[in-house]
Amino acid sequence: TGLLFPAALIAGYVGLLLWHINMPPMERNGQWDYYWGDARSISMLAALGKGFLYHELPLLDTSANLGWNLAGDIFPYWNPINALVMFLTPRDTLQVRTFLMLWLAGFGAYLLILDYTKSRVYSLAVGLSYASLNLFTGFYLHHPLSFYGHVTPLLLLLIRKALTTPKAISLAAYAVF
Repeated sequence: TGLLFPAALIAGYVGLLLWHINMPPMERNGQWDYYWGDARSISMLAALGKGFLYHELPLLDTSANLGWNLAGDIFPYWNPINALVMFLTPRDTLQVRTFLMLWLAGFGAYLLILDYTKSRVYSLAVGLSYASLNLFTGFYLHHPLSFYGHVTPLLLLLIRKALTTPKAISLAAYAVF
């Protein structure tokens, strides 16, 4: 359906964006000091990797995943991308996770706007702009808190498709009445 070219273009753009930002996890400079957040994420990924090594899975209870008191923590242990910690270092896993989530944000925005406008040019411009939002590439570059923003376009697209599909509307009406 012609989605391969925009997906590849957004992936290339996100790769160049992260290369241009040049801010791997645990990096510090005068204008950026989110060392604590990166160190915390890397230590949690390291614990997850050791858990996988010894065949221990995190609990489904999000307040005590690997024995730590993580009440209110939004670190998603069950995110499938985190399983890469079995093959990569925690720092590289954060880099790959950041790349994939920025790509997901850009491609999701592309699909949402394409569904509204049917224009590939506008959709691509919105997708590239959304992937490079300051919220994603600034303070929350490697932080899982921005995941909700990354998946918002896909969630809106899902809601739009559910509301415009006749079978979904009749199913919702049947469920309500």
